[in-house]
Amino acid sequence: VSPGTGIAVPVIFSPDGAAGAKTADMVVSHTGSNSPLSVSVGIVLSDNTSVARVNAGGQAVTATDGGEDWEGNATSGSVQGTNYSVNTGNVYATSGAFAYADRHSSVPSYIDEATFDALFAQERNDEPTGDEMEYTFTLDNGTYVANLFLGNSFSGTDQVGDRVFDIEIEGSVVMEDFDPIAEFGHQVGGVLSFTVPVTDGELNIRFLHEVENPLVNALEILDASGQQLPFQILSIADQSNYAGQTPTVTAIAYGGDEGQPISYAMSGAPSGLSIDSSTGEISGTIALSALTGGPNSDGIHQVTVTASRSGSSDVQEQF
Repeated sequence: VSPGTGIAVPVIFSPDGAAGAKTADMVVSHTGSNSPLSVSVGIVLSDNTSVARVNAGGQAVTATDGGEDWEGNATSGSVQGTNYSVNTGNVYATSGAFAYADRHSSVPSYIDEATFDALFAQERNDEPTGDEMEYTFTLDNGTYVANLFLGNSFSGTDQVGDRVFDIEIEGSVVMEDFDPIAEFGHQVGGVLSFTVPVTDGELNIRFLHEVENPLVNALEILDASGQQLPFQILSIADQSNYAGQTPTVTAIAYGGDEGQPISYAMSGAPSGLSIDSSTGEISGTIALSALTGGPNSDGIHQVTVTASRSGSSDVQEQF
């Protein structure tokens, strides 16, 4: 290397699996007067697998755990972010209602006090008119964990039953009649976690009205690929249809040996409907005879979907 010039020296880092700060000394031998030269190098290895984070209702927050930064979402109405979009919702400050010391045990340990305070400083809720609030994340197909940070701050809804809503992920209700006070307590920030498969390049999370306005403080999407998850099937909400209708419902199973195909079967369905054994899509036109079908011949059908994957026990969902 000529005097006054420089070269790039690649440094290869081989993770040892333990999270934390990693440091080493790189020793450079040369013909100058101060040979050898010791240069300290360091890197922080994070065990956080976040692929998207949104501070719902708030400004961007720099991550302190080595994961993705929290993208800001401080504008009411429809918002198109870098890693997400949301179709509606109103932003409100929580006015210091949530204390880090009072946080629920479901809040991950990698959320420090500064991050907690920033995430719970505001909320995004959905008024009763118009479309239901929905967040959409564009992701590679795979398995993910959706962490929803939420809590009730409003003193006008400080009792159990005052605020109740459903949470739907990928078209399936994963939490019915969720009451943040019953789950966490009033003015206590907590986290709900759901493991979900993405098969269409998008992860959709909707908040459905029951009592008062649904709300969320932050959303975090973690990559769960490479983990051997138990073989399971997403819940399917009860359906209400008429003869002659063509409902579209899809059963989604995931987990187990991802190298093996999943097959679907269905029993108890109204006449005219069938399930695609490869995709889990239920389609067809409900026959008139379905009006007198079902276990009690009253048109109420108990449908069972069975998913099978080699190496795992079959799983079932009834609706």
